[in-house]
Amino acid sequence: MDNQQQYHHKHEQEIDLVDLAAVLWRRKSIVVITIILSVAAGVYLMGNKQSLKVSTAVVIGELSTIRDGSEQVDKIMTLDESKQLLEAVLIPAEITTIAKGDNQLYQTLFDNITIDIGENIVENIGEYKPSENGIIVVSGEISDKYSEEMQGVLDTSTSSLLLLQNRVYEQQQAWINNKIEARKMDLKVKEDLRNVEADKLALMTTKFDNAVALDKNENEELVKQAELKQRRIVDAAENELLSRQGDKEREQIYLTRLDTLEPLLKQRIQGLEKELIEIDTSRTNLYEKLFTGGSPTGFVTDAILAIDRRDERARSQIDNFTKQLLVEFPVQRKEIQWRLSTIERSIYMAEENLAIARQAEVVYHVDREYRTGNLENNSGSITTRIGGFEAANEAEILRLKASIATLELSLGQSTPSIVLSPATITPKPGRSLYVITAGSLFLGGMLGCFLVFFLELISRAKLRIAETS
Repeated sequence: MDNQQQYHHKHEQEIDLVDLAAVLWRRKSIVVITIILSVAAGVYLMGNKQSLKVSTAVVIGELSTIRDGSEQVDKIMTLDESKQLLEAVLIPAEITTIAKGDNQLYQTLFDNITIDIGENIVENIGEYKPSENGIIVVSGEISDKYSEEMQGVLDTSTSSLLLLQNRVYEQQQAWINNKIEARKMDLKVKEDLRNVEADKLALMTTKFDNAVALDKNENEELVKQAELKQRRIVDAAENELLSRQGDKEREQIYLTRLDTLEPLLKQRIQGLEKELIEIDTSRTNLYEKLFTGGSPTGFVTDAILAIDRRDERARSQIDNFTKQLLVEFPVQRKEIQWRLSTIERSIYMAEENLAIARQAEVVYHVDREYRTGNLENNSGSITTRIGGFEAANEAEILRLKASIATLELSLGQSTPSIVLSPATITPKPGRSLYVITAGSLFLGGMLGCFLVFFLELISRAKLRIAETS
Protein backbone atom coordinates (compact mmCIF):
# COMPACT_ATOMS: atom_id res chain seq x y z
CA MET A 1 0.00 0.00 0.00
CA ASP A 2 2.76 2.36 0.86
CA ASN A 3 4.62 1.53 -2.32
CA GLN A 4 1.57 2.34 -4.41
CA GLN A 5 1.10 5.70 -2.69
CA GLN A 6 4.76 6.62 -3.23
CA TYR A 7 4.55 5.69 -6.87
CA HIS A 8 1.35 7.63 -7.34
CA HIS A 9 2.88 10.73 -5.58
CA LYS A 10 6.04 10.55 -7.72
CA HIS A 11 3.95 10.22 -10.85
CA GLU A 12 1.94 13.31 -9.93
CA GLN A 13 5.19 15.30 -9.38
CA GLU A 14 6.47 14.25 -12.79
CA ILE A 15 3.19 15.30 -14.34
CA ASP A 16 3.39 18.71 -12.54
CA LEU A 17 6.96 19.37 -13.73
CA VAL A 18 6.04 18.42 -17.26
CA ASP A 19 3.06 20.74 -17.11
CA LEU A 20 5.25 23.56 -15.82
CA ALA A 21 7.77 22.99 -18.58
CA ALA A 22 4.97 22.93 -21.14
CA VAL A 23 3.56 26.18 -19.78
CA LEU A 24 6.97 27.86 -19.92
CA TRP A 25 7.61 26.64 -23.46
CA ARG A 26 4.19 27.72 -24.62
CA ARG A 27 4.74 31.22 -23.20
CA LYS A 28 8.52 31.42 -23.80
CA SER A 29 8.17 34.71 -25.64
CA ILE A 30 7.08 36.43 -22.41
CA VAL A 31 10.11 35.06 -20.55
CA VAL A 32 12.51 36.13 -23.31
CA ILE A 33 11.03 39.62 -23.54
CA THR A 34 11.16 40.02 -19.74
CA ILE A 35 14.82 38.92 -19.62
CA ILE A 36 15.80 41.31 -22.43
CA LEU A 37 14.03 44.23 -20.76
CA SER A 38 15.59 43.42 -17.35
CA VAL A 39 19.12 43.24 -18.80
CA ALA A 40 18.64 46.50 -20.69
CA ALA A 41 17.21 48.26 -17.63
CA GLY A 42 20.00 46.93 -15.35
CA VAL A 43 22.79 48.01 -17.69
CA TYR A 44 21.18 51.40 -18.22
CA LEU A 45 20.50 52.14 -14.56
CA MET A 46 23.86 50.92 -13.25
CA GLY A 47 25.65 52.79 -16.04
CA ASN A 48 23.91 56.05 -15.13
CA LYS A 49 24.67 55.61 -11.43
CA GLN A 50 28.42 55.29 -12.04
CA SER A 51 30.09 58.52 -10.76
CA LEU A 52 33.46 60.16 -11.49
CA LYS A 53 36.19 60.83 -8.95
CA VAL A 54 38.24 64.05 -9.01
CA SER A 55 41.34 64.07 -6.80
CA THR A 56 44.51 66.07 -6.25
CA ALA A 57 47.43 65.72 -3.83
CA VAL A 58 49.59 68.44 -2.26
CA VAL A 59 52.91 67.99 -0.42
CA ILE A 60 53.39 70.46 2.46
CA GLY A 61 56.86 72.03 2.38
CA GLU A 62 59.37 72.05 5.21
CA LEU A 63 61.46 74.77 6.85
CA SER A 64 64.85 73.85 8.27
CA THR A 65 66.04 75.97 11.21
CA ILE A 66 68.88 75.84 13.71
CA ARG A 67 67.78 75.91 17.35
CA ASP A 68 70.12 75.55 20.30
CA GLY A 69 72.86 74.29 18.00
CA SER A 70 70.76 71.52 16.44
CA GLU A 71 68.84 71.39 13.20
CA GLN A 72 65.07 71.15 13.38
CA VAL A 73 62.73 70.66 10.45
CA ASP A 74 59.15 71.91 10.75
CA LYS A 75 56.27 71.94 8.31
CA ILE A 76 55.45 75.32 6.77
CA MET A 77 51.94 74.67 8.01
CA THR A 78 50.71 71.66 9.92
CA LEU A 79 48.38 69.19 8.22
CA ASP A 80 45.51 70.08 10.54
CA GLU A 81 45.96 73.81 9.90
CA SER A 82 46.10 73.23 6.15
CA LYS A 83 42.95 71.11 6.28
CA GLN A 84 41.09 73.73 8.32
CA LEU A 85 42.19 76.48 5.93
CA LEU A 86 40.93 74.52 2.92
CA GLU A 87 37.62 73.54 4.55
CA ALA A 88 36.77 76.88 6.13
CA VAL A 89 38.15 79.44 3.66
CA LEU A 90 39.68 78.41 0.34
CA ILE A 91 37.26 75.74 -0.90
CA PRO A 92 34.04 77.64 0.07
CA ALA A 93 35.41 80.81 -1.56
CA GLU A 94 36.22 79.02 -4.83
CA ILE A 95 32.88 77.17 -4.88
CA THR A 96 31.10 80.51 -4.37
CA THR A 97 32.99 81.95 -7.36
CA ILE A 98 32.13 79.00 -9.61
CA ALA A 99 28.51 78.53 -8.45
CA LYS A 100 27.64 82.23 -9.06
CA GLY A 101 24.58 82.15 -6.82
CA ASP A 102 23.45 78.64 -7.76
CA ASN A 103 22.76 77.22 -4.30
CA GLN A 104 22.12 73.70 -5.58
CA LEU A 105 25.47 73.62 -7.41
CA TYR A 106 27.22 75.08 -4.35
CA GLN A 107 25.78 72.46 -2.01
CA THR A 108 26.46 69.62 -4.49
CA LEU A 109 30.12 70.55 -4.84
CA PHE A 110 30.66 71.31 -1.14
CA ASP A 111 29.00 68.15 0.18
CA ASN A 112 31.00 65.83 -2.11
CA ILE A 113 34.50 67.08 -1.26
CA THR A 114 36.62 65.21 1.28
CA ILE A 115 40.08 66.09 2.63
CA ASP A 116 42.31 63.33 3.93
CA ILE A 117 45.53 63.93 5.87
CA GLY A 118 46.37 60.42 6.96
CA GLU A 119 43.78 59.04 9.31
CA ASN A 120 41.27 58.28 6.53
CA ILE A 121 43.67 57.39 3.71
CA VAL A 122 42.99 53.99 2.16
CA GLU A 123 45.30 54.24 -0.84
CA ASN A 124 48.77 55.53 -1.70
CA ILE A 125 49.42 58.49 -3.94
CA GLY A 126 52.22 57.29 -6.18
CA GLU A 127 55.06 56.15 -3.95
CA TYR A 128 54.07 58.43 -1.04
CA LYS A 129 51.82 57.80 1.88
CA PRO A 130 49.84 60.87 2.96
CA SER A 131 50.25 59.98 6.64
CA GLU A 132 54.06 59.89 6.40
CA ASN A 133 55.18 62.70 4.08
CA GLY A 134 52.90 65.62 4.86
CA ILE A 135 50.61 64.97 1.90
CA ILE A 136 47.05 66.25 1.74
CA VAL A 137 44.63 64.50 -0.60
CA VAL A 138 41.59 66.49 -1.68
CA SER A 139 39.00 64.49 -3.59
CA GLY A 140 35.40 64.62 -4.65
CA GLU A 141 32.86 62.22 -6.14
CA ILE A 142 30.61 63.92 -8.66
CA SER A 143 28.57 63.15 -11.75
CA ASP A 144 29.96 63.82 -15.21
CA LYS A 145 27.79 66.97 -15.39
CA TYR A 146 29.77 68.80 -12.69
CA SER A 147 33.16 67.10 -13.05
CA GLU A 148 34.85 70.12 -14.66
CA GLU A 149 33.52 72.46 -11.95
CA MET A 150 34.84 70.08 -9.28
CA GLN A 151 38.22 69.95 -11.02
CA GLY A 152 38.39 73.76 -11.09
CA VAL A 153 37.53 74.00 -7.39
CA LEU A 154 40.25 71.56 -6.37
CA ASP A 155 42.92 73.09 -8.62
CA THR A 156 42.26 76.69 -7.58
CA SER A 157 41.87 76.02 -3.84
CA THR A 158 45.07 73.96 -3.64
CA SER A 159 46.92 76.60 -5.68
CA SER A 160 45.79 79.25 -3.20
CA LEU A 161 46.98 77.06 -0.32
CA LEU A 162 50.38 76.64 -1.95
CA LEU A 163 50.61 80.37 -2.64
CA LEU A 164 50.13 81.17 1.05
CA GLN A 165 52.55 78.51 2.24
CA ASN A 166 55.26 79.27 -0.31
CA ARG A 167 55.12 82.94 0.63
CA VAL A 168 56.32 81.87 4.08
CA TYR A 169 58.93 79.66 2.45
CA GLU A 170 60.22 82.54 0.29
CA GLN A 171 60.39 84.87 3.28
CA GLN A 172 62.40 82.29 5.24
CA GLN A 173 64.73 81.72 2.28
CA ALA A 174 65.28 85.47 1.87
CA TRP A 175 65.96 85.84 5.60
CA ILE A 176 68.53 83.02 5.54
CA ASN A 177 70.18 84.47 2.43
CA ASN A 178 70.48 87.85 4.14
CA LYS A 179 72.06 86.21 7.20
CA ILE A 180 74.50 84.31 4.96
CA GLU A 181 75.51 87.54 3.21
CA ALA A 182 75.95 89.28 6.56
CA ARG A 183 78.10 86.42 7.89
CA LYS A 184 80.21 86.45 4.70
CA MET A 185 80.73 90.18 5.08
CA ASP A 186 81.80 89.70 8.71
CA LEU A 187 84.15 86.91 7.61
CA LYS A 188 85.67 89.13 4.96
CA VAL A 189 86.25 91.82 7.55
CA LYS A 190 87.82 89.35 9.98
CA GLU A 191 90.17 87.95 7.33
CA ASP A 192 91.32 91.39 6.15
CA LEU A 193 94.82 92.03 7.58
CA ARG A 194 94.21 95.77 7.68
CA ASN A 195 91.19 95.28 9.94
CA VAL A 196 93.21 92.90 12.12
CA GLU A 197 95.91 95.52 12.61
CA ALA A 198 93.25 98.16 13.24
CA ASP A 199 91.66 95.98 15.92
CA LYS A 200 95.06 95.45 17.54
CA LEU A 201 95.69 99.20 17.53
CA ALA A 202 92.23 99.80 19.02
CA LEU A 203 93.05 97.38 21.84
CA MET A 204 96.38 99.11 22.51
CA THR A 205 94.61 102.49 22.54
CA THR A 206 92.00 101.16 24.94
CA LYS A 207 94.75 99.84 27.20
CA PHE A 208 96.50 103.23 27.19
CA ASP A 209 93.26 105.10 27.92
CA ASN A 210 92.49 102.70 30.73
CA ALA A 211 95.94 103.22 32.26
CA VAL A 212 95.56 107.02 32.04
CA ALA A 213 92.13 106.84 33.71
CA LEU A 214 93.53 104.58 36.44
CA ASP A 215 96.41 106.97 37.17
CA LYS A 216 94.00 109.90 37.24
CA ASN A 217 91.69 108.08 39.60
CA GLU A 218 94.55 107.27 42.01
CA ASN A 219 96.31 110.68 41.88
CA GLU A 220 96.23 112.07 45.45
CA GLU A 221 96.34 115.71 44.35
CA LEU A 222 93.37 115.26 42.02
CA VAL A 223 91.54 113.29 44.68
CA LYS A 224 92.04 116.10 47.20
CA GLN A 225 90.82 118.70 44.72
CA ALA A 226 87.73 116.66 43.98
CA GLU A 227 87.06 116.14 47.69
CA LEU A 228 87.54 119.87 48.34
CA LYS A 229 85.11 120.66 45.56
CA GLN A 230 82.52 118.32 47.04
CA ARG A 231 83.11 119.87 50.49
CA ARG A 232 82.60 123.37 49.12
CA ILE A 233 79.32 122.34 47.58
CA VAL A 234 78.18 120.92 50.93
CA ASP A 235 79.29 124.11 52.79
CA ALA A 236 77.50 126.33 50.30
CA ALA A 237 74.33 124.29 50.74
CA GLU A 238 74.62 124.51 54.54
CA ASN A 239 75.17 128.31 54.40
CA GLU A 240 72.20 128.70 52.12
CA LEU A 241 70.04 126.73 54.56
CA LEU A 242 71.27 128.80 57.54
CA SER A 243 70.54 132.04 55.63
CA ARG A 244 67.01 130.94 54.82
CA GLN A 245 66.44 129.88 58.43
CA GLY A 246 67.70 133.33 59.58
CA ASP A 247 65.24 135.04 57.26
CA LYS A 248 62.49 132.93 58.74
CA GLU A 249 63.45 133.91 62.28
CA ARG A 250 63.45 137.64 61.38
CA GLU A 251 60.02 137.43 59.80
CA GLN A 252 58.71 135.58 62.82
CA ILE A 253 60.11 138.38 65.05
CA TYR A 254 58.25 140.96 62.93
CA LEU A 255 55.07 138.93 63.27
CA THR A 256 55.56 138.65 67.05
CA ARG A 257 56.09 142.40 67.31
CA LEU A 258 52.82 143.02 65.48
CA ASP A 259 51.06 140.66 67.86
CA THR A 260 52.56 142.62 70.77
CA LEU A 261 51.75 146.10 69.41
CA GLU A 262 48.07 145.40 68.73
CA PRO A 263 46.96 145.19 72.41
CA LEU A 264 49.16 148.17 73.30
CA LEU A 265 47.55 150.33 70.62
CA LYS A 266 44.11 149.19 71.72
CA GLN A 267 44.96 150.25 75.31
CA ARG A 268 46.29 153.57 74.02
CA ILE A 269 43.06 154.20 72.10
CA GLN A 270 41.03 153.44 75.21
CA GLY A 271 43.16 155.93 77.20
CA LEU A 272 42.69 158.62 74.55
CA GLU A 273 38.93 158.01 74.54
CA LYS A 274 38.91 158.54 78.33
CA GLU A 275 40.97 161.70 77.80
CA LEU A 276 38.38 162.95 75.30
CA ILE A 277 35.70 162.48 77.91
CA GLU A 278 37.72 164.57 80.38
CA ILE A 279 38.30 167.21 77.68
CA ASP A 280 34.57 167.41 77.01
CA THR A 281 33.94 167.85 80.75
CA SER A 282 36.54 170.63 81.02
CA ARG A 283 35.15 172.39 77.95
CA THR A 284 31.67 172.32 79.42
CA ASN A 285 32.92 173.85 82.66
CA LEU A 286 34.78 176.61 80.82
CA TYR A 287 31.69 177.50 78.78
CA GLU A 288 29.70 177.75 82.00
CA LYS A 289 32.31 180.13 83.46
CA LEU A 290 32.31 182.15 80.30
CA PHE A 291 28.57 182.69 80.29
CA THR A 292 28.22 183.23 84.04
CA GLY A 293 31.04 185.81 84.06
CA GLY A 294 32.79 184.44 87.08
CA SER A 295 36.27 184.52 85.40
CA PRO A 296 38.01 186.88 83.00
CA THR A 297 36.87 186.40 79.46
CA GLY A 298 40.34 186.32 77.89
CA PHE A 299 41.59 183.67 80.26
CA VAL A 300 38.57 181.47 79.68
CA THR A 301 38.89 181.86 75.90
CA ASP A 302 42.56 180.83 75.95
CA ALA A 303 41.71 177.84 78.09
CA ILE A 304 38.96 176.79 75.64
CA LEU A 305 41.37 177.08 72.72
CA ALA A 306 43.95 174.97 74.54
CA ILE A 307 41.35 172.33 75.29
CA ASP A 308 40.29 172.27 71.61
CA ARG A 309 43.88 171.75 70.52
CA ARG A 310 44.22 168.97 73.05
CA ASP A 311 40.97 167.39 71.76
CA GLU A 312 42.23 167.64 68.18
CA ARG A 313 45.53 165.94 69.06
CA ALA A 314 43.74 163.13 70.90
CA ARG A 315 41.33 162.49 68.01
CA SER A 316 44.19 162.57 65.51
CA GLN A 317 46.09 160.00 67.55
CA ILE A 318 42.98 157.81 67.80
CA ASP A 319 42.58 157.96 64.00
CA ASN A 320 46.23 157.05 63.45
CA PHE A 321 46.10 154.16 65.90
CA THR A 322 42.81 152.90 64.41
CA LYS A 323 44.29 153.06 60.90
CA GLN A 324 47.27 151.02 62.04
CA LEU A 325 45.04 148.40 63.70
CA LEU A 326 42.53 148.09 60.85
CA VAL A 327 44.69 148.67 57.75
CA GLU A 328 48.41 148.75 58.25
CA PHE A 329 48.79 145.84 60.65
CA PRO A 330 46.65 143.38 58.53
CA VAL A 331 48.59 144.36 55.41
CA GLN A 332 51.90 143.91 57.18
CA ARG A 333 50.72 140.56 58.58
CA LYS A 334 49.77 139.31 55.08
CA GLU A 335 53.13 140.42 53.71
CA ILE A 336 54.97 138.69 56.52
CA GLN A 337 52.95 135.47 56.05
CA TRP A 338 53.62 135.53 52.28
CA ARG A 339 57.34 136.03 52.89
CA LEU A 340 57.28 133.20 55.45
CA SER A 341 55.67 130.81 52.94
CA THR A 342 58.28 131.78 50.35
CA ILE A 343 61.04 131.28 52.90
CA GLU A 344 59.56 127.89 53.86
CA ARG A 345 59.81 126.76 50.23
CA SER A 346 63.35 128.11 50.04
CA ILE A 347 64.25 126.23 53.23
CA TYR A 348 62.77 123.00 51.80
CA MET A 349 64.78 123.40 48.60
CA ALA A 350 67.91 124.30 50.59
CA GLU A 351 67.46 121.15 52.71
CA GLU A 352 67.10 119.07 49.54
CA ASN A 353 70.19 120.66 48.02
CA LEU A 354 72.12 120.01 51.21
CA ALA A 355 70.99 116.36 51.28
CA ILE A 356 71.93 115.97 47.62
CA ALA A 357 75.34 117.58 48.22
CA ARG A 358 76.05 115.32 51.18
CA GLN A 359 74.90 112.27 49.22
CA ALA A 360 77.06 113.29 46.27
CA GLU A 361 80.03 113.58 48.61
CA VAL A 362 79.44 110.03 49.90
CA VAL A 363 78.77 108.69 46.40
CA TYR A 364 81.99 110.26 45.12
CA HIS A 365 84.10 108.15 47.45
CA VAL A 366 82.13 104.96 46.69
CA ASP A 367 82.20 105.67 42.96
CA ARG A 368 85.92 106.37 43.04
CA GLU A 369 86.60 103.01 44.68
CA TYR A 370 84.31 101.28 42.17
CA ARG A 371 85.98 102.99 39.20
CA THR A 372 89.40 102.04 40.52
CA GLY A 373 88.43 98.38 40.83
CA ASN A 374 86.72 98.40 37.44
CA LEU A 375 89.71 100.02 35.73
CA GLU A 376 92.07 97.49 37.32
CA ASN A 377 89.87 94.62 36.08
CA ASN A 378 89.69 96.16 32.63
CA SER A 379 93.44 96.47 32.56
CA GLY A 380 93.86 92.74 33.20
CA SER A 381 91.10 91.86 30.70
CA ILE A 382 92.63 94.05 27.98
CA THR A 383 96.06 92.52 28.57
CA THR A 384 94.55 89.04 28.23
CA ARG A 385 92.73 90.02 25.02
CA ILE A 386 95.92 91.43 23.54
CA GLY A 387 97.81 88.24 24.39
CA GLY A 388 95.13 85.98 22.86
CA PHE A 389 94.12 88.27 20.00
CA GLU A 390 95.38 85.99 17.22
CA ALA A 391 93.68 82.90 18.65
CA ALA A 392 90.43 84.79 19.28
CA ASN A 393 90.44 86.17 15.74
CA GLU A 394 91.04 82.69 14.30
CA ALA A 395 88.26 81.25 16.48
CA GLU A 396 85.87 83.96 15.29
CA ILE A 397 86.75 83.17 11.67
CA LEU A 398 86.04 79.46 12.25
CA ARG A 399 82.78 80.31 14.00
CA LEU A 400 81.66 82.47 11.08
CA LYS A 401 82.54 79.76 8.56
CA ALA A 402 80.64 77.16 10.59
CA SER A 403 77.66 79.50 10.85
CA ILE A 404 77.69 80.08 7.07
CA ALA A 405 77.87 76.33 6.40
CA THR A 406 75.00 75.70 8.82
CA LEU A 407 72.84 78.39 7.23
CA GLU A 408 73.55 77.08 3.73
CA LEU A 409 72.62 73.56 4.88
CA SER A 410 69.41 74.91 6.40
CA LEU A 411 68.73 76.81 3.17
CA GLY A 412 69.18 73.69 1.05
CA GLN A 413 67.07 71.43 3.24
CA SER A 414 64.05 73.71 3.22
CA THR A 415 61.50 72.72 0.59
CA PRO A 416 58.46 74.52 -0.83
CA SER A 417 54.95 73.14 -0.96
CA ILE A 418 54.21 71.48 -4.30
CA VAL A 419 51.34 69.81 -6.13
CA LEU A 420 52.11 66.10 -6.15
CA SER A 421 49.38 65.38 -8.67
CA PRO A 422 47.01 67.91 -10.28
CA ALA A 423 43.28 67.45 -10.15
CA THR A 424 42.44 64.51 -12.39
CA ILE A 425 39.08 63.01 -13.31
CA THR A 426 38.85 59.21 -13.17
CA PRO A 427 35.82 56.89 -13.32
CA LYS A 428 34.93 55.55 -9.92
CA PRO A 429 35.36 51.74 -9.83
CA GLY A 430 31.89 50.21 -10.01
CA ARG A 431 30.31 46.76 -10.53
CA SER A 432 31.50 44.64 -13.47
CA LEU A 433 29.34 44.55 -16.59
CA TYR A 434 29.29 40.74 -16.46
CA VAL A 435 28.01 40.81 -12.90
CA ILE A 436 25.33 43.35 -13.85
CA THR A 437 24.32 41.24 -16.92
CA ALA A 438 24.20 38.00 -14.94
CA GLY A 439 22.13 39.56 -12.20
CA SER A 440 19.79 41.10 -14.72
CA LEU A 441 19.39 37.71 -16.50
CA PHE A 442 18.56 35.99 -13.25
CA LEU A 443 16.11 38.66 -12.16
CA GLY A 444 14.57 38.78 -15.65
CA GLY A 445 14.14 35.01 -15.75
CA MET A 446 12.52 34.93 -12.33
CA LEU A 447 10.24 37.79 -13.25
CA GLY A 448 9.36 36.14 -16.61
CA CYS A 449 8.51 32.83 -14.90
CA PHE A 450 6.38 34.64 -12.39
CA LEU A 451 4.46 36.42 -15.19
CA VAL A 452 3.99 33.16 -17.13
CA PHE A 453 2.66 31.31 -14.10
CA PHE A 454 0.50 34.27 -13.18
CA LEU A 455 -1.02 34.45 -16.69
CA GLU A 456 -1.50 30.66 -16.75
CA LEU A 457 -3.37 30.79 -13.46
CA ILE A 458 -5.59 33.56 -14.76
CA SER A 459 -6.36 31.60 -17.98
CA ARG A 460 -7.22 28.43 -16.06
CA ALA A 461 -9.36 30.36 -13.66
CA LYS A 462 -11.30 31.83 -16.59
CA LEU A 463 -11.68 28.32 -18.08
CA ARG A 464 -13.11 26.88 -14.86
CA ILE A 465 -15.50 29.80 -14.56
CA ALA A 466 -16.67 29.18 -18.11
CA GLU A 467 -17.13 25.41 -17.49
CA THR A 468 -19.02 26.05 -14.26
CA SER A 469 -21.36 28.54 -15.86
